[in-house]
Amino acid sequence: MKLSKNEILRLPSDGEDFHETLSFASEDIPEYMGIRRIPEVDVSGKLSFDPYSEHLMVSVTLNGQMILPCSVTMVDVPIRFKSTSNLVYGFKADENDDILRIENESIDMTPDFLGLIWMEVPPVVIRPDLKELPHGEGWEVISETEFNRRKQKTSDPRLAKILDYKPQDE
Repeated sequence: MKLSKNEILRLPSDGEDFHETLSFASEDIPEYMGIRRIPEVDVSGKLSFDPYSEHLMVSVTLNGQMILPCSVTMVDVPIRFKSTSNLVYGFKADENDDILRIENESIDMTPDFLGLIWMEVPPVVIRPDLKELPHGEGWEVISETEFNRRKQKTSDPRLAKILDYKPQDE
């Protein structure tokens, strides 16, 4: 979503509502985000410009679906998201301000919207239809509870005496 300085200066004093649909191609999404695709995002909100401080306030809500890799099988998993935020842009911004600077007399808010979507990425994604964990010859993926169960079961009897050891002060 792009706005020029003239469009920003012509905003009504009580603000202006907006509604737009965005899509992000996989080459537009940095690899570090871990998002494979974002097919369509419904963007709505309100734009307000304060002529005294020269700040553009953007109240935005993003609704959509992102495609993430399953943490176990790396298969595509669609995840719904909703993000609400308030962004402040300024023509004059100090280094200490939390204000996003408007450069070159225009602004493209799309990268900032992508950053808001990135904040909604869950740390672990497991596809809902996963019934059996992957395994192969000499290896297998196990759940944390199964790991703890096996760990308790396989205590080495040769180390049992060490567990009884209590240090003594001299």
